[in-house]
Amino acid sequence: MTRGWSRLSWLLAGLLVLAGAALHFWYWYGPRFHALPVEESRLLPPPSEVETSIWLPYPHQNWKALERELVDPEELVAAAGRLLGREGLRLPRLEPFGIPPSREASLRVFPRGGRSIQLAVYPLVRWSSRIAGELAGNPWLRGGAVRYDGDPASVTWSSGVWRVESSSTPPPGAPGAGEVPAGSEARVWARLSSDRALGPLPAGRYDLTMEGAWARLTPVGREASVPRLPEGVVLAVAERRESDLRLFVLAEGSPLGVAGIRLPGFLTVARDRGEAAAWFPGHDLLRELDAVHTRPRADGSLAVASDETLFPLASAIVESWERWMVRERVGIAARVRRGEAALLARGVAELLEEIPLASEAEHRRWRDGATVLSSLESLDGILVWGPEGG
Repeated sequence: MTRGWSRLSWLLAGLLVLAGAALHFWYWYGPRFHALPVEESRLLPPPSEVETSIWLPYPHQNWKALERELVDPEELVAAAGRLLGREGLRLPRLEPFGIPPSREASLRVFPRGGRSIQLAVYPLVRWSSRIAGELAGNPWLRGGAVRYDGDPASVTWSSGVWRVESSSTPPPGAPGAGEVPAGSEARVWARLSSDRALGPLPAGRYDLTMEGAWARLTPVGREASVPRLPEGVVLAVAERRESDLRLFVLAEGSPLGVAGIRLPGFLTVARDRGEAAAWFPGHDLLRELDAVHTRPRADGSLAVASDETLFPLASAIVESWERWMVRERVGIAARVRRGEAALLARGVAELLEEIPLASEAEHRRWRDGATVLSSLESLDGILVWGPEGG
């Protein structure tokens, strides 16, 4: 009997060890979203050193988890780059080894064209990689001269950080030189820094965080949330400069339909007709269809819409968003209900494919917008805002 219980005990102990090993592997290596407090980072770059940078905690986990959620990661990044005015943007590749298990990663582009990739690699992976590199004479693993994207580069190890630098990269500073706001306890999925505007976003530093099933891209250290959308509105973008507010709204339920495809409702508030047309993605299309309506507003601005029933939305959104933007010193903000907006954007893109009523550039913007909105299937929506003065 004792012998039988002993075998059972060993079996249970073995199962517990296996379960613990599986849990350990999932927590530290498996594809899942894994955040890191920014104050614990060693690789956040100083803003004054770089033109553009991206910081990612646990990149082997977060990127693999993101790839599972995306319809086409390569096309998503390319489409997002075009919308932000960055043609040719693509996924970072550390060929031929991919992304090794790491605590964090930093990708930097310097003003003179140099590039740098830094990875705080897990100790076991670091030791085994360096040993394998010495045995195989592989400079990607042991360190040495390599070619990265066809350009001369060097691989070095320092304080547990694996670093790839192009020949024009400035000398590296000590790890952990990046600035972290005092008392910051934010857990972020990524940090983006740029000394140039990224499309409509002003230059600055932005954190990507999660709020339930909503993704938030907001300035570092700022917690304000974008006001909610009225019923029937799936996207709103607002920009405030001095005392003027420009607003673009995409709504569902427009009675206009062409070629069996129902178009969304469009609404823009701007200073004049020319500015409204410039900020109104569907203006040229709707003008061709004789479906542009205008109405002066009491504050001297002009509302332009695809349907007169949308004008009451202008007052409701302008009042709440402008009050919030003034209070929080916000320069540009957007709130998107991802699923509905993706369907409407795809509908417009399909219409322009069938009937070329607008320019190829406008057609591509709608295709890119539909690609970005359709890709993140697990999200309910997206919140974006940038500080005033951009």
